[in-house]
This record gives sequence, C-alpha cells and structure tokens, in this order.
Amino acid sequence: MGLLKKIAFALFMSSAMVVTAPVAMAAGKQANQTKEELVVALDDTVTVAEDALKGIVADTDYKAMMKLFKITKQTAKTIESTVVLSDRDRALARVNKARSAYKKSHKAAAKGNNAEAEAYMTEAVAFMTEAVQRLKDVRTKYHTF
Repeated sequence: MGLLKKIAFALFMSSAMVVTAPVAMAAGKQANQTKEELVVALDDTVTVAEDALKGIVADTDYKAMMKLFKITKQTAKTIESTVVLSDRDRALARVNKARSAYKKSHKAAAKGNNAEAEAYMTEAVAFMTEAVQRLKDVRTKYHTF
C-alpha cells in the first residue's frame, strides 16, 4: 500500500509540473511592448549608459561601477524590438568589453602596476564611449524606421 501511495504521488507531482511549467517560464516575460514603452526604454538605456561612462571617467569606486554596468545591461535588455535587436546586442557587447577592461584595470591597480591599469582604463573608456554612441544610434534607427 505504501508503494502504491508513492507511485500515485509521483504521478501527481509530474503531471502538476507539466501543467505549471509553461506558466512559470512565461512569468518574467513582458507582453508586447507598446511604442511608448519602447521609446522610454531606449531613452533610459542611453541615460544609464552615459551615467556609466561618466562613472568610469570620474573614477567611481569599483562596486558602484559594477552596479552601473549591471544596470546598463538590464536596462538595455528591456528594449524588445526586432528592428534594433542586433544593434542593441552589438552595443551590449561593447558594454561587456568595457566592464572587462575596467575589471582588469582594477586588478592591475591592486597589484601596483599603474601603467597597465591606466592602459586598461583608457580601453574601458573607449569601449564605453563606443557603446553609448551605438545605443544612441539604436535610438535614432528606431525613430527613423
């Protein structure tokens, strides 16, 4: 009798998971974005990316910069338009390269290698400047489409 209860419970749990899995997966997904929401997402992304660039130039502390990079990526991910999707991804690749160069700069500075740290910091500024410009181009492309 105990084995029968265990089998029945296992069948019940597996069928319950099959039914609820699609609902759980779609929970974080936005419905179709309206044009107004997309324009706001584009503007917010450019603003956050510019703040991250200002933070790099102003030599903001490490944890705050990592948070700014993360916020930039999260905000950019809210842009859901097939018109600009590939351009958004290219801009995010530049943000990731800027983040990587910033981390390398921080590690080099911690080791006392100031010349290497400065080179990486220059690289981070260049990548982030390019990312901001690409995000502005994404916004322009959407508005002119």
